[in-house]
Amino acid sequence: EVEKSNEITNSNALLLKAIKNGNNRKFEKYLKDCTDISSIKDEKGNNILHLIVSLEKKQKRKFLGILIKTVTKKDLAQLINSENQTPLQVALINKITKEKHESHTIQDNDNTLKFLTKLLEHGASHDQLELPEESLKKLSKGQNEYYCKFLKKLAKKAELKQEIKIKTEAKVKEIVAHTVNTPNSNSDYPLHLAIKNNDKELFKELLQEGANISLEGANKNNALHHIALLKGEYKIKYLKLILDFEKKGVISSEKLHKAINAQNKDDKYPAQVALIRQTEKIPSKLKDFSRWVRSRPTKHYYTAEFCAELLQNGAENKSDHITIPKEHRKQKYYQTTKRIKDITGVSPDPETQEELEEHFSKKNARKNISLPVKWILGGLIFATVFSALAGNMIAAAALSVTIAVCAMCYPIYLKLENALNARASDQSEHTENPATKMSDVSI
Repeated sequence: EVEKSNEITNSNALLLKAIKNGNNRKFEKYLKDCTDISSIKDEKGNNILHLIVSLEKKQKRKFLGILIKTVTKKDLAQLINSENQTPLQVALINKITKEKHESHTIQDNDNTLKFLTKLLEHGASHDQLELPEESLKKLSKGQNEYYCKFLKKLAKKAELKQEIKIKTEAKVKEIVAHTVNTPNSNSDYPLHLAIKNNDKELFKELLQEGANISLEGANKNNALHHIALLKGEYKIKYLKLILDFEKKGVISSEKLHKAINAQNKDDKYPAQVALIRQTEKIPSKLKDFSRWVRSRPTKHYYTAEFCAELLQNGAENKSDHITIPKEHRKQKYYQTTKRIKDITGVSPDPETQEELEEHFSKKNARKNISLPVKWILGGLIFATVFSALAGNMIAAAALSVTIAVCAMCYPIYLKLENALNARASDQSEHTENPATKMSDVSI
């Protein structure tokens, strides 16, 4: 009996060695002599199918073919559905993480694809296609995308029997939806990364695959918070995609409303994030100069349109969404909220609105300009009189000229300002209506 036991042990060792060396003839020879296939394991607890998975390309398929042909269905099922990580999962993880995927195109004759197809045909559970949560979180953005594409390709394999194919397709759809809504180790969701990288095609694809726009990542920001940080027309284009999918039923109205009304770590709604972002922009000197050269009637259009769409598509307590902290209430904010009011009829809270009117309305702005001008002229006149009384006639003459120039230029400035404002107002009527619909912005 001891002799027989040693014989079996030696035979098992030779079998494992044949797999590791990639010797299919010796593998077939020693496999036929095995009586308890499932008990054969290496020092790490891997069964013979786990070891076959680690073989190169066509070798793994050749060894699997020999295994299927030689062992019983019962033994094969035990190997396929082993505890912990199954051979199918090991093959899938190796494919995703250990190979380079310069192109995400998956060929029909891909060896791992054919290997997994064989395992599914011979009893591998469809649940094995779903990677463990810890493995999923370790995947990079590119690996995550490849995993989803690989599964979708597997589900379409013509070699699968119809019954297995239907079950595989259903499971893959479920896995992809789960995968696109799983954050990576940095708490970033694939949808949020697509927005940050301005990858509109991937963003669209993720929405179609079931990405949840209301999920909160780092700092409790959801997809709309990230879109609010995009430049100009990009925030409109991304929001339009979301609204279009909501109309088609791809995104639920409930999730859209939840995302619109969600506050991040700083207690800010997406609309508030967009407004604060706009006020924080540092204009270039060239842009400052251009204000004097030409009017800019479209300057605040995109942020106003973005906020207006959020207000019109489920925002609750609407005024709160466009009321921002005092330190951010600048001229840009005042102009933007005016446009928002033109589109939606909604203004910031009464206290904020009153403060904005006081500081930035044209009527009050003119008062604010007139008062300092009067003080300056008064000061110059006083200095002129004082210089004359002191006998400094040169200084008095110079100050008199300055007063005369100011007195002549100030009325001209006021007339010029009125003319430019009238021109800007007239142009805005013909060039861009602040109530332009989102559908007018092309994608």
